[in-house]
Amino acid sequence: PMGTAGWELRYHLCRPGGLPLHMLDLPSVAARFPYYSSVGPIDQPPPSTVEVAFIVQHGMGRNADDYYCSALEAVAMSGLPPGRAAVYAPRFMEPPDKPTPGTIYWNGSYPNGCWRCGGESDPAAAAGQTTSSFAVLDRMVRLLLATPRLRTIVIAGHSSGGQIVQRHAIFTHLPMTDARVRWVPANPSSYAYLDARRWI
Repeated sequence: PMGTAGWELRYHLCRPGGLPLHMLDLPSVAARFPYYSSVGPIDQPPPSTVEVAFIVQHGMGRNADDYYCSALEAVAMSGLPPGRAAVYAPRFMEPPDKPTPGTIYWNGSYPNGCWRCGGESDPAAAAGQTTSSFAVLDRMVRLLLATPRLRTIVIAGHSSGGQIVQRHAIFTHLPMTDARVRWVPANPSSYAYLDARRWI
């Protein structure tokens, strides 16, 4: 059962071999942020065939590799023609993940170091400078928006990933005038309500 010591997925969709891990430069804090990508660095335009970009957000287990591989399988089953979709999987790290020097990480504390809440990164990761997890997602999406041929950018997450996705949708600094961006939160343990209406 979830929450017990030693729990792990019953299945792993990642095939043997190294996964394409990339590092996103974060000039505001002079640090880097890790992510997986099916089409190379996000700061370079994807292949000309790509029309849809998926940013798949891991949950509390910070297993971005599993989410990346699951998204690749989902794209393969979607009916999209080969080469039409790009998959990116951000990896929000905490100290137990053993981030390398120069890699941004969050300490997981509430509320300031909570990456799924939009919290600030640990100051020790970048010589006292911090950035919010929302700012990291904003940077990734802005880079994708610079590719005019992309018709849709989907940010999706499950559980804690669903929490950061819905919160990012509310608090992002991205312009809301671009209808290409969609947020898809799945099964978050809490929901943000914007008025007095509630689901019954």
